[in-house]
Amino acid sequence: MKAPLFKLNWRDFGHGLVTSVLGAVTVGVYQMINEGKLPTSAADLKTIGISAAGAGVGYILKNIFSNSAGNFAQSESKAPAIIQVPKPEANADTTVQQTITSTIKP
Repeated sequence: MKAPLFKLNWRDFGHGLVTSVLGAVTVGVYQMINEGKLPTSAADLKTIGISAAGAGVGYILKNIFSNSAGNFAQSESKAPAIIQVPKPEANADTTVQQTITSTIKP
């Protein structure tokens, strides 16, 4: 289950890590396409790292401000009340009929 509003769990950090890696790969591929070379210099790798960190931090911030249902910036909804209905007795029909009859009499 997802974490409640303003809380994180380990699964959120795992998803943030995946988002960071995918963000870094996307930036790296974009640089390769634009420049026609592999991003091997320190400046290229720094740009990829900053983009990956930004993607991960953005994901974590989104999860901090989301409730357990995944709704952004909304409070937790209250759980519906559980109503337990007692099992009917063997002669429940006659008991209900007697009760109705006794309340109708003047």
